[in-house]
Order: sequence, then C-alpha cells, then structure tokens
Amino acid sequence: MSNIITLTETDSTNNVLKRMALEGAPSGTVVTADCQTAGKGRLGRSFASPAGKGIYLSYLMHPKAEAELISTITCWAAVATVNAISSVCGITPSIKWVNDLQINGMKICGILTERVNDAVIIGIGINVNEAPTDFPEQIRDIASSIRVETGSSEDLPRETIVSALVNELDKINNSFPEASYKYLEAYRKHCSTVGLDVSVISAHNHTSEVPRLGKAVAIEDDFSIRVLFEDGHEESLSSGEVSVRRR
Repeated sequence: MSNIITLTETDSTNNVLKRMALEGAPSGTVVTADCQTAGKGRLGRSFASPAGKGIYLSYLMHPKAEAELISTITCWAAVATVNAISSVCGITPSIKWVNDLQINGMKICGILTERVNDAVIIGIGINVNEAPTDFPEQIRDIASSIRVETGSSEDLPRETIVSALVNELDKINNSFPEASYKYLEAYRKHCSTVGLDVSVISAHNHTSEVPRLGKAVAIEDDFSIRVLFEDGHEESLSSGEVSVRRR
C-alpha cells in the first residue's frame, strides 16, 4: 500500500519527491498536488498545471535492475496510466511514443521519469477537467482534457483516477522487471505512432536541429521505436523527439 502525500500547491511534485528520495523515502511513496507552479515536461518544457483541474502525481521506485531496463519504466508507466484512465473514464487513450497519452489525437497526459541515485521518480500529469481556455494559447491545438474529449457535462472524478493510477503503479513496483513482456505487448497495442509519418529530432539538439523525416514501423523489444527514414535506412531510437507529421 502506497504512502500518499497530498499537497495544495508545490513547484513540482517530482521536485518534492526527489528531495524525499534523498532523505530515504521508501518505494511506493506518492506525492500529489492540486496545483503546480513549475510543472515539468520532457526536454525542458513546462507542463500547464492549473488548480482544481488535473492530476499532478509523482511515484517513487527503487528498482533493482540494469540501467537499460530502468530506462523503460516510462513506457511501463504509460501503460499503467492508460489502464487507470480506461477503468475509470470508460475511454482508452492511445500512446504517442514515448510518453504522451492522447484521445482523438489530442494530448491529455505527459510522463516525465527522473533518476536520483538509485531511485526513479515517475511524474505523471493528466489533463482531466480543463477547458480549452485553461491551456496556454500556443498549445490549444494539440492539448486537451479527458472531459473535453469525452464530451462529459460534469467534472470527472480526479480522486478515483488517482486511486486507480496508484494501484497500477503499485503493480509495476511489484513486478518490475519480470513482467516486461506483458507491458511491452500492452505498449505495442496502445501505441498509435507506428505506421505514421514522423519527424525526428535528437534529444540533445531539439532547439536547432533540422528534423529527419521517415515512417515509424515498429516498437522494438526494448521499447525503442524503429523508423524507416526517407533515405532508406532504418534506425531504432530510444530517445529524442518523434513528432507525427500532420497531412
């Protein structure tokens, strides 16, 4: 049973849990907040975290595995989040490789995994009850919430989703890495990126690099994505930014 710490406001639940990890917090420790003032996404981006709208949650693990396996926890967490949302909200999001969940092609969730010594912090932000105006104008064409995309006339139960999500993350904590094949198969089932035209930018050069164009063709056994580039060569990517090209 996880130890859940609930905050009204914080800079970032990941930051709080990283500090707790350094102080010896055990596996299964959870921090949630009603609002984040400095929510974090991948590649240094921010994550909009308005009060009373979404779920901002971080989960602590102390996995006993090689670094290559630990790097797949983000994908395991994506499957866990799909399961939680599906069980509570009656709709199954798709996974955009590597860490975004989407409904109707709109992002409703992001996952950021960070390391602190031997600890792993899984940060999950879910847009639950936001209206379009709750998002910064520059992302309103790509970001949405579960309530908007399901057409619900009432707010969805954030507490119930949190409970289901923590339960799913506890399953990961208890089965990692032995259940890898189960989560790999689920990830492949839910990943919507395979088969689509994509642009690829490496993680270390995402602000200035010219994107490489290709098609996503498979999810590999290590959760990397194999891309067939326009010049004919194939490459398996375990990091970077893979964006779906809209026609």
